[in-house]
This record gives sequence, C-alpha cells and structure tokens, in this order.
Amino acid sequence: MYQEHTPHILLKSWIETYWSTEASFHRKVRQNILPDGCVDIIFSFGDPLENQFSLRSPYLIGTMTAPLIIHYSGKINMLGIRFKPAAITVFTKVPVFEFTNSRIDLISVNTLFNPEFYEMLEEAERLEEKINRLDAYFITKLSDMYVPDERITHAVKCIRQQAGNVSVPELSREVCLCQRQFERRFKNAVGISPKSFSRITRFQEVYHKIKKKQTEETLSELAEKYGYYDHSHLIKEIRQYTGNSSYTIL
Repeated sequence: MYQEHTPHILLKSWIETYWSTEASFHRKVRQNILPDGCVDIIFSFGDPLENQFSLRSPYLIGTMTAPLIIHYSGKINMLGIRFKPAAITVFTKVPVFEFTNSRIDLISVNTLFNPEFYEMLEEAERLEEKINRLDAYFITKLSDMYVPDERITHAVKCIRQQAGNVSVPELSREVCLCQRQFERRFKNAVGISPKSFSRITRFQEVYHKIKKKQTEETLSELAEKYGYYDHSHLIKEIRQYTGNSSYTIL
C-alpha cells in the first residue's frame, strides 16, 4: 500500500522522500500517522478520504506533535512529498509554525506551486512520470531558493544523530545562539520547539526498534539508553505519540 521513492540527488538535502499509496477499500479503515518532525505535501488522485481530504486538492500537513487520524474509504491514490525538518523554508517564506498540527489547503495558500503545476501533475498518467515532474519542478526552484538557516539545520542534524537525547542548552551552545533566540529560530524553521522535536525524534528511534524487532534490550534498558526516567515513562510517550491509550509493547 505504501512505497517510498528517492528524490533526485540534487534535492536530497531538502526532500526526505517522495511517497505513494494506492489501494481500494470496501469498508472504512482507520490509520494513525505518527509525528516525525517533518512537513508533508499530499496530492490525492483517488476518491475523497472521508472527513480528511477533498478530491484532487493538494494539502500541506504541518509538523505534528500528535498523531493524525485518517479514515480511508473507496479508492485511494496519493502522492506525497516529505521535506526534511526545516527544509521547506528554502522554497517558501511562510512561517512553518503557522501550520503546526494543521492541514492546509495548498491552493488557498498559493505559496509553493501555481495552478498550472497541479494540472500538469494530474495529467501525468504513470507514477514515475509524476515523480519526475516533481523532481524537475524543485530543481528549477533551487536557482532562486531562500537561504536556509544553517544553524538550525545543524541543530536538527545534531538531534537526529543523538536520537533526540540532547538538551536545549547544549544545542544553543553548539550553534552559538542564546537559548531564547535559538528556540525562536528553531520554531520558525521546523514548526515546533527543539525540545518537542527532540522528544519526537527519540520516540521514533525507540518505537521503530521495538516494532521492527531490531533490539533484544528490555524496556528498562531502552528507557535508560534513550534518556527516559523509566520504562513507564517510555510507554507513556509511545501512547501519546501513537494515539493508542491501551498500547502495550509487543
């Protein structure tokens, strides 16, 4: 149902991945999209997603601090762009924090694509052709892209490298900014505070290890390794970010 597609090498600093999903459902299906610290743009070419997306309307999904619940029904055919944290700012100057935990009709914002591009994308019949058109469009935008905030980009890299187990004072010293200025600039570029981004990054690291059975460590060992108070704190974080209050570790 879900596939990821590598962007052109010239775009890999800014675009995490393209993704696509295509399926048909004879009944309503619920899915929780978990927070990952990224901004997504979604194009829908299938039936409307019940109470979620309008037919063929592109949407921007802001950085999330809680799971996004989607109900699928009918034929689903979607193509998405997942930008790296803070990376969408090189293509648009709209403050990212304005979209946090929000779903925005991209046509009404009209800041990244023009109407002709939507039509051109929809006219492409094959998925590969749609992705090639996305690549071509963003490559042309690189010539006049906005200058990224290198200090925030570096802070994001530090957080990811340390799996979220780093403090805000440490980060502000690392990028040579006072803490208040660092937090303001981080929120402007990423959409959430550095503390929230670190928590989500840490959650993602631990959650995927557990789900994919990539570790034999106990919950207590994982909690200690990733800076949680104890295994109860770890379970509480997983429940919060998955939206499943009855979640139990597999």
